[in-house]
Amino acid sequence: MRPKVLVPLALFVCACSNQSGRSDAARSPDSGAAVAADPPAAVTPAVFEPATAPKEPPSVPGSQLHCGVGNATVLKDSGIGDLVIGRTVGVVKRSCNVVRDASELGTEGTTERILTVVLGGATVRAMVDGELIMRIAVDVPRFATPDGLRVGSSMTRLVSEKGVKPAEGEDGLYLVLPAHCGLSFRFSIPSRAPNGQQWTPEQLGRIRGNTTVGRILVTKCVK
Repeated sequence: MRPKVLVPLALFVCACSNQSGRSDAARSPDSGAAVAADPPAAVTPAVFEPATAPKEPPSVPGSQLHCGVGNATVLKDSGIGDLVIGRTVGVVKRSCNVVRDASELGTEGTTERILTVVLGGATVRAMVDGELIMRIAVDVPRFATPDGLRVGSSMTRLVSEKGVKPAEGEDGLYLVLPAHCGLSFRFSIPSRAPNGQQWTPEQLGRIRGNTTVGRILVTKCVK
């Protein structure tokens, strides 16, 4: 009697076992087989708010602008407080109480840009050229030089100063002093002496000694 052949059956069982193992591996997350990943979550784009423009600083009322002037402020050869020759209009307006900025007819018949500025309760006028302060006219006795010269000072006092010189003007006689480069002191008198000649300090003291300064002009000091 011939023996039965079992080898093909064993191979068949082994093949089925291997096939089942491969199927389980595909289904098992712990196997080395590739597993399809979940789709990525949707990303919400960032929303950027527009930048807020910086706020302008609050404007300061003109009455609160003191222009660097206090009770002891003096008339300097370059100006008063923050109102000085050569400063720009923009800088002056940020510091000083400018109540008027307009073109006016000047003493020589020309049109000039004039700033009217309140300083320590007094009003002065400044002529502008090319956005720069070029001349300041002081018509009040509120401000005096360190040595006491002001609107209202007498001719006698002025002509006693060392090196004083008369100068003719369209609107009167001016005196200039070496000790105050940049300042001119105007007197409302004829710019020439009665004999038609230029005034001398001695004549002015003798004939016009009681006349007082009516205006002080501040201009650029030129030596």
